Amino acid sequence: MLRRDWRRIAEGRTADIFELDERRVLKLFKQGYSMDAARREYENHRMVSGIMAQVPRVFACAAYEGRVGLTMENVRGPSLASRMLDARTFEQAMDLFAQLHMSWLSHTAPAATAYTDRMLDAAVRAGAEESLLRRIRALPPGDVLCHGDFHPYNIVLAGGGRPVIVDFANVCRGPAAYDIARTYVLLSEADASAPLAGLYLARMRRTHEDIEAYVSTLRDFRRYELMREQ
Repeated sequence: MLRRDWRRIAEGRTADIFELDERRVLKLFKQGYSMDAARREYENHRMVSGIMAQVPRVFACAAYEGRVGLTMENVRGPSLASRMLDARTFEQAMDLFAQLHMSWLSHTAPAATAYTDRMLDAAVRAGAEESLLRRIRALPPGDVLCHGDFHPYNIVLAGGGRPVIVDFANVCRGPAAYDIARTYVLLSEADASAPLAGLYLARMRRTHEDIEAYVSTLRDFRRYELMREQ
């Protein structure tokens, strides 16, 4: 059983976060989540830790009462999303969000899994139609370090406002335009009636034409990706 002194501090579609002590948190995946997937995230986290300074340390990947989890550094603070929801701090938060993503995309990761391979694996497992698989295969290659889930809730403002990036399940390599397009799609899904995605794109100094080839494929792919996460 989970220890009573483990305090749950967050809950997501695939995992719950428990505070173990002052130093560590446990990302405990839902029942049935595979050890292989958890191990991939652990290896992604270790790889990113060797490239980026703005990530928490990761300690171990292990099983807990039939569920698999990752123990990592306990980083306390609000998410950057909370600053975006406040009109007084919105502009500053948007600037920081774009700066962090540009910094992330300035690195390469030739040893990481190709983004098209990650997409194809998820799409095939979810039973996607062949036409979508062909479109994914036709996307261009790249060696840029891509986060794959770069959104404001995955940035924690630690002590002194120090930004810390979290959640490395979807880390891969590809063109920078892919990761920008993916963030654009995620922001559009979260705020369909507001111009948040467009404001992000402008701060990234990109136009919709720069990412258009990825956006349409990503929107169709997301249907299958979300099916797998449910």
